[in-house]
Amino acid sequence: MTRRSGLMSRRTALAGLGGAGAALTGGVFAPAIAQGSAKILKFVPQANLANFDPIWGTQYVVRNAAALVWDTLYGVNDKLEIQRQMVESEETSSDGLTWTFKLRDGLKFHDGEKVRA
Repeated sequence: MTRRSGLMSRRTALAGLGGAGAALTGGVFAPAIAQGSAKILKFVPQANLANFDPIWGTQYVVRNAAALVWDTLYGVNDKLEIQRQMVESEETSSDGLTWTFKLRDGLKFHDGEKVRA
């Protein structure tokens, strides 16, 4: 990459600022969560969050925000294996057309109201 004379590249500026920050803090950088003092998790979407329903829309910002808030019947683990999340058990009718899900006990909404099917 070529540089115009007299101009500092972004990479050079950031490296210099990082060095100055390390000198001011004694060389220790740590996220606030790692410092143990953080109490608030801030979520900054890359676009406007027009709705909060991941079924209605197809935007990634809605899906990502909803995944932080809503619980689902089933989820996946780190090996992408399906795991029960809100479901305690499930039954399928003999013809395969009706599925019945039993929810786990103790599920509540954000306001403390019990989750009912």
